[in-house]
Amino acid sequence: MHFNCSKDTLLAGINIVQKAVQTSSSIDIYTGIYLEATSNTLTMLGTNIDLSIRTSLPVEVLEEGKVVVEGKLFADIVRKWSQEKPINVELDENTNNIIISDGNDNSSFKAQIKTMNVDDYPPFPDPQQEIEEGEAKYWDIPQKHLKKAINSTAFSAAKADHSRLYLTAILLESKNAELRAVATDTHRLAYYKIPGHEGDVSAMITAEDLLDIAKLLDDTDETIRLTLTPRRAFFDINDTTVVSRLVEGNFPPYEKVIPTQHKTVVKVDRQALIDVVDRIAVMIRGASTFMVKMTIKDHYMTIASGELEIGQAQERIYVDQEGEDLEIKMDYRFLFEGLKTINGEIVEMQFNGPEMAILFKSEEMPGFIYIMMPLIV
Repeated sequence: MHFNCSKDTLLAGINIVQKAVQTSSSIDIYTGIYLEATSNTLTMLGTNIDLSIRTSLPVEVLEEGKVVVEGKLFADIVRKWSQEKPINVELDENTNNIIISDGNDNSSFKAQIKTMNVDDYPPFPDPQQEIEEGEAKYWDIPQKHLKKAINSTAFSAAKADHSRLYLTAILLESKNAELRAVATDTHRLAYYKIPGHEGDVSAMITAEDLLDIAKLLDDTDETIRLTLTPRRAFFDINDTTVVSRLVEGNFPPYEKVIPTQHKTVVKVDRQALIDVVDRIAVMIRGASTFMVKMTIKDHYMTIASGELEIGQAQERIYVDQEGEDLEIKMDYRFLFEGLKTINGEIVEMQFNGPEMAILFKSEEMPGFIYIMMPLIV
């Protein structure tokens, strides 16, 4: 194998596949990047148990072939490479090492990396059998819509190490001619829907994987194809294919927890409220509690830290209030993250008493709602 290309070209491919490459593993091959040079194209693969990524890059191929190299070391060398010099990668068949240089005999820098056994590299998942057996479903989605849906909901999913794996996932589904994305950790829920998407698709994919996929998407109407098989989701994005294992289990019945009644409605400047919460949080960070108390009365909202060992703080801002006065306690982290995710100058908050879920929405972000539970103490 022998090819050369620019640093930017090779680094772009590494940055894509490295999301699926493990830095350490009991199975060494999962720490490797697969490289195959054919017909002036370099195909790169990264894989682990749950995620596989394949991308293709235009390069000058001087000799066809394939190798597997230790991913982190290869990536680090390319990142440190001089921007002005080309990268020449060649397999030395005598040592079975790849030699990285600028292609000149008097190159000032030259590195040799040992390769792994290419035959040990797992095959890239292929949905063809499920397609032929009629078990696969297709969904063509504009990139900007899928990107928005993922980025608007992923923050509400549970952390990756949660014992209930389905809570670490985002539910993607087509329902009532809408694209829907939903995530919840049971303390809060983010829901985003975009009309105009026909189909019969439902899948749970980890928020972590979908955030990596979102980074590959453009803010355009160009579509990507999502192919769903009984066990995997295949995302075809331009010259890249990402394959993620589906999460098993039953997603919580999210439609039942969306509030339909309210006793108090508040409209408030979103950025002003973010700033207030951020200032009050200075008193709480490092404390044993994340609780703040919100009081709504006479068109003012007051956020207070409560009495702590180090002191206390509170601040109030004007709001447009309809309905009853209210005092409610909540986790400032959930409040802050929800406000940061919503788009728009004004955010609307709906309350149905101090022990019921709070609903957030914005006219400038139609289709999105955020729900968080109060703290009961």
